Amino acid sequence: MTSARVEKLLEFLKTSPDDPFNYYALALEFSSVAPETAVTYFEKLLYDFPDYLPTYYQAGIFFIDQHDTDRAKTVITKGIPIALAQGNVKTLNELKNLLANLD
Repeated sequence: MTSARVEKLLEFLKTSPDDPFNYYALALEFSSVAPETAVTYFEKLLYDFPDYLPTYYQAGIFFIDQHDTDRAKTVITKGIPIALAQGNVKTLNELKNLLANLD
């Protein structure tokens, strides 16, 4: 059973499949109720939209919550140079702090 919000996001995805936000929003929606589905959306984002910076922090948190620390470290580590290249100091610091707290 899916929520009305998920249904709406799926509609947005059908009409705008090249908008990474739609995959991101779905990953977040599914992260607590259907982690296996969330993984597919996070993987899609990381593979098809590698410059979509918000993915790295949220995917890192997700994999930490799933007790997959190695995967979390990998994702967070990949996000750091992207945040640096984009000049996004806030996200850069968030990713660095998240990574430091894993050690």
